[in-house]
Amino acid sequence: MANIVYLSVYPNPSGGNFTIKGENEGEYYLMNEEGKLVMSFNLNADNHYTKEIQNLAAATYIVVGQNKYGISKQKVIVSK
Repeated sequence: MANIVYLSVYPNPSGGNFTIKGENEGEYYLMNEEGKLVMSFNLNADNHYTKEIQNLAAATYIVVGQNKYGISKQKVIVSK
């Protein structure tokens, strides 16, 4: 059975603060609607595979993650 890439973003939509949670170590990127990098970060055992994002401007973002099982993408809507 193949492994799937698990990525959870909540709450979504959000008011500018949200949590990104994965199950495996990997590299992750938060991109804006134009495809520009807003931030990059790693999820690993040290941070419990969790990243808190705060104070984002209202817009649509894409979280892109890559780990040994593949690539995942999740749309995040921030409205204020």
